[in-house]
Amino acid sequence: MSIGSSRTLKACVAQIGQIDRPQHRFVSMVGAIAQDGSSNRYDVAQQLSEKTGGKHFMLPAPLMVDSEAERAQWVNHRLYRIVDELANNADVSFVGIGNVRVNCPLHEDGFITRAEVDELMSVGAIAEWLGLPIDRQGARVTSLRLDTPPRRPTPSASQAASANAMRSSPRSRVNGSRASSRRTQRPGRPRRLKTK
Repeated sequence: MSIGSSRTLKACVAQIGQIDRPQHRFVSMVGAIAQDGSSNRYDVAQQLSEKTGGKHFMLPAPLMVDSEAERAQWVNHRLYRIVDELANNADVSFVGIGNVRVNCPLHEDGFITRAEVDELMSVGAIAEWLGLPIDRQGARVTSLRLDTPPRRPTPSASQAASANAMRSSPRSRVNGSRASSRRTQRPGRPRRLKTK
């Protein structure tokens, strides 16, 4: 099972009792390190592992990095590639959709700064899916030229999304809660890049 990170997913996992399922593997789909070096307290894969006795695979990288060179260094690491491959081959995936606004989870938990929140909002971001900012239509919002869209599981019968962001306001709706990997060129350049 590959799994994202969110408050809603964490609340769902909290409702699951202890169950002996050591054959299961739980793979984090997002980097778990904030810019200050702290860990992501919403690492749902680890919590599922503790409840089932299954194996947990943490994506060994920060959620955001400062440069393309730093990103390349992280994603080309042998351990990163192993966990990324496990996530890409999972039987089922669960992701959360978080809002992008002042005091959003990415900001409160130290992954992005207030200035970066303001910048994302100014280019139309209303939500994030696995740390990737998206607009009202579900298109990726970025100020970076992408050579290829990021590899992400596409929503299907085997993937569920918890849409906490969608409850925020009528303006926060993403059509069908599906995040597209379409490339979008926007002005400006954020200080940090997604690692995956």
